[in-house]
Amino acid sequence: MATVGTYTTVDAIPLSRLRNGELLALIQRTLEFVEEVAGEEEERPGGLSVLAATDDGVPAIGLSAEFVTQLTADAEALAERVSETTAADTTPEADTHERNRDALMSFIVARIKQATTVPIAADAEAGNFLLRRISPYQDITRLPVAEETVKIRGFLTDIRKDDCAAHVTRLGLEPYLTELETENEAYDAAVKQRTVARALVVKEDTETLRKRMHEEFNVLCLLAQSFAVAVPSDAASTFVLKLNQLIAETNAAYNRRMGHSKGNSSETPSTEEPGDSGETPTDPGTDGERPGEL
Repeated sequence: MATVGTYTTVDAIPLSRLRNGELLALIQRTLEFVEEVAGEEEERPGGLSVLAATDDGVPAIGLSAEFVTQLTADAEALAERVSETTAADTTPEADTHERNRDALMSFIVARIKQATTVPIAADAEAGNFLLRRISPYQDITRLPVAEETVKIRGFLTDIRKDDCAAHVTRLGLEPYLTELETENEAYDAAVKQRTVARALVVKEDTETLRKRMHEEFNVLCLLAQSFAVAVPSDAASTFVLKLNQLIAETNAAYNRRMGHSKGNSSETPSTEEPGDSGETPTDPGTDGERPGEL
């Protein structure tokens, strides 16, 4: 924390080195501080404040309503990136069909194996014949889901060949095969529908989003610091103090993370990617400098 005369300046923080989640936490906490300043202005005695009268943002720290709205929207967009999952199955419908087809496949294999042990010659013959035919497919439910879809189609093609028909009938498997086919194709359709839906959602790339958020944060720091000097107020001074405390905590958390990483691989250079988005370690122009040094 630096002090010029009786004024406190905003401390430096290199935003580019932060992970997406760390940057998001910093911005969200900062927006909470902004809301606190806005609340103080609304409660100020002597009538409506400038904020309440003109809907002009947060005048005490120089922020327009448009600026706060944009930063809030960008924080929400980054939050979506942080919470996104890369799991293959993310829709309840696809998950249901996946569980159903696994259960059906497991039952069919178990029924065939069970038939080989019964003291009924026709059942045992059918079981042994079909067991040899399905041997390449017995561990099918352990495959990656996309590969499983294709393998189940192959399984159904093989077990429905003419030489298997009588044995399938003997063991009463046809209804289960039909249901397996239905669930497998329903799963495939749900996954394709999800893929199309995602393709229609045009999202700004994370690197561009982060770059804009870096600029917005630096502007916020510059404005808050400038207004605390040019138009002194308890709200502006408190905001700068809280912001500096948050920056100190964020920098300390980053240093602990990097120290732990280096401690686990003393001879191996860190492969950690700043921002989890392939960004370069430094942000040109402002990151690492003191925002609005006076």
